Amino acid sequence: MRPAYCSDWDLVVRWQSPEDRGRLLDVGCGNGDVLQTLSQLGWTVEGTDVDSSSVAFARSRGLTVHHGDLSTLELKEASFDVVSMSHVIEHVHHPDQLVERARRLLKPGGKLVIVTPNVRGALFKKHRANWLHLDPPRHLILFSAPSLRHLVESFGFRNIEVRSSVRAFSYLEHASSQIGEWGRSDWHSRPKSLVSRARTGLAERLVAFKKACGTAEGDELVLTATL
Repeated sequence: MRPAYCSDWDLVVRWQSPEDRGRLLDVGCGNGDVLQTLSQLGWTVEGTDVDSSSVAFARSRGLTVHHGDLSTLELKEASFDVVSMSHVIEHVHHPDQLVERARRLLKPGGKLVIVTPNVRGALFKKHRANWLHLDPPRHLILFSAPSLRHLVESFGFRNIEVRSSVRAFSYLEHASSQIGEWGRSDWHSRPKSLVSRARTGLAERLVAFKKACGTAEGDELVLTATL
């Protein structure tokens, strides 16, 4: 079983063979933390982001980052081995256009990696309207594993695998409980009492066990597909 927590860059590269390292585009790269780590691992990296301050910071680190929406950027088609997007697709009005643009940017045989909330995860079933990942109005469209697979499949991708992750389970459980109690979440707080931490840890291990048995209970989907 994988550890319950892993970083964004691990979600991108853990399905790659060492010899697969090539050109990678990270859509919604933020301040470039993932890009910097991947660069150190031998990837040739570029990123995009709509936030000007994040782009400026990433560029100050020597990274190649494009400012703007992916649909409007002039990037060479069929030029990337991997296009990744972590917690991006749920923010756009037209996810089909985002996937289609990613398809055009990938080389033949290139890989698409998408990470997004799982609307059929254990915590959504528990918290419903108080689930942190509903996040209105920033999250516009949420996916289940079947709906995400169908979207990607409709653009000709193959070898599609959709897994679920429990890497942020403790935080999501705590934050969703806060929303239920107070109507809001303190993004920077963590469970403080021993009882609260014990309950969260037990629930996390249960969901991890269910995942190992083949059920998609994690509250984050990780899709990989090849062109």
